Amino acid sequence: MTVRDGSVVDIWKLRDDLRTIRERADTVQATAESEDGLVSATVGSRGRLLRLDLDVRIFRVPDSRALAETIRETLGRAREQAGEDLAALAAEVFATPPPAGRPPRPDPLPSEDRELTRSVLHLREGMAAVRSVAESPDGLIHVAVDERGSLTELRLDPRVYRDTDPRSLAEAITEALRQAEERIQEQFFELLKPFLPARVRREETDLGFDPLIHQLDRTLERGRHHV
Repeated sequence: MTVRDGSVVDIWKLRDDLRTIRERADTVQATAESEDGLVSATVGSRGRLLRLDLDVRIFRVPDSRALAETIRETLGRAREQAGEDLAALAAEVFATPPPAGRPPRPDPLPSEDRELTRSVLHLREGMAAVRSVAESPDGLIHVAVDERGSLTELRLDPRVYRDTDPRSLAEAITEALRQAEERIQEQFFELLKPFLPARVRREETDLGFDPLIHQLDRTLERGRHHV
């Protein structure tokens, strides 16, 4: 175990708990609806948009700027709820006691613990600068997301109202946002490569959990060799 700020952290249990949360995170979904009931957004545990629904009534009063803001606000509330649900899941897992009779295991070396801390702080600086934008093929939809994947900007050209099919519009917005999110993931993957196993493939990697889990694995393995 490691002591920080007077509290004891069981590094082994932390690593195992993170693996459990990673496995169960895909069960987390959250849906939010706009006050007028015209927009509904469903996101997963990482905040990525899974489904966007637009009511046909959005075409009664064509206002692309207001619609874009409603979508952005609704998506933001869905992401916030997903984050709260994931935090509740994590709290449940972290509160679970370690298996009874688990044999003692060596502690990681303090110097390696400090090395991990320095690396994470450096990584956070690089991740904070990550941004991404995307457009629909026809140029009528423009999206921008920040390092957290939050939709910071959504611009809809007034011409999106020419086709009065809410499903097609929702799918086009969803696809543009997914492209922006994918580019964020590509940038993060390059930044996180030093924290991941060699020859790992991006599509198999959970960038929210795997880097930390791998670093804990490495730290604990080094601790074994120094026993």
